[in-house]
Amino acid sequence: MHDAPTQNINESPTGIKLRFSIVHLFYTIALLTSGFVVLGWWSICVSGLALGLWAMLYSREVCVLGCYAIIAIIIILIMIAVSVPSVQAVRDAEPRFACMNNMRQLILATLNYEWEHKTLPPAVSLDKNGEPMHSWRALVIPFLGGPRTYRLSEPWNGPNNRKLSGTVDYCLQCPSTGLTTGQTTYKFVTGEGSAFPIDGAAMQSELADGNSNTIVMIEDVENPINWLEPKDITIEEATKALTSSQMLHKHKRETLFKTTYYGVNVAFMDGSTQTIRPNADPEMIRRALIIDDGQPVDLDSITGEYVVHKPSGYVAFAIYFASLVFPAYLLWKKQSQRKVTKANN
Repeated sequence: MHDAPTQNINESPTGIKLRFSIVHLFYTIALLTSGFVVLGWWSICVSGLALGLWAMLYSREVCVLGCYAIIAIIIILIMIAVSVPSVQAVRDAEPRFACMNNMRQLILATLNYEWEHKTLPPAVSLDKNGEPMHSWRALVIPFLGGPRTYRLSEPWNGPNNRKLSGTVDYCLQCPSTGLTTGQTTYKFVTGEGSAFPIDGAAMQSELADGNSNTIVMIEDVENPINWLEPKDITIEEATKALTSSQMLHKHKRETLFKTTYYGVNVAFMDGSTQTIRPNADPEMIRRALIIDDGQPVDLDSITGEYVVHKPSGYVAFAIYFASLVFPAYLLWKKQSQRKVTKANN
């Protein structure tokens, strides 16, 4: 009497189906997870389509040519998904460019003020008791087409002028800062050695280092003020603000492959604008803030974006791409084994 042959569950059709179902499940989860890290929500479209195409290939056992077609489709989809952050980066840059244009308009209004009054506007106008009375912003706003209802006969917080504190010209607010109505972050660099001394008004001819080498205005996003308030920033404060580590982490954009730090917007006396890079040399910045120290200023070393590449992003992308095309290897291996088996038979 012969014993009935035993059947290994791992070799049974049901066992094989269960085993491969679990493998497929883990592969799907791993692919979607790694894809989300690399492409974000776009990975659902790319990974989902790839999974569907691979499943169709396996079920119909299409030739290797089908694998090439799927790989080509995957590459195209990944290229589209990777290009989306670049398009978004251009859109995100528009408010920054608008902000820099605002600073140009303010410098132009300042120069028009000088043309009419034969001197640059004082950063702060003082009354006979030495108390702050008007800000330069209130003096140049008419040259921007702003309201002429501001009264120079009363202080900035007087009964009439106070009514204007809740309104602000578009040139006085950066669209990317999210300020409340009436606030501004544009400040002149003031004090001894600057283009705008506290005790009076200066002229362009006093900028011995040249208009294109002298920073006269910065965007102090950490300390917004009311646009009428006669308050600005000193050379020491400006140097600290332009090299602050807080500014490093506030103005940045993260992508898979790199982190871009944009720095702080500044304006020069000639109307040009730049961004001070976060890792700029404080001494070189100080030289650019002083109008007549005679020290050379290397603007290229302190301006522009600061980019930090992330090797981990490239590794993650490579792993995700390999995961997408890995089924092609399995399908090729399966077909190769069938050819060998067929040849042996």
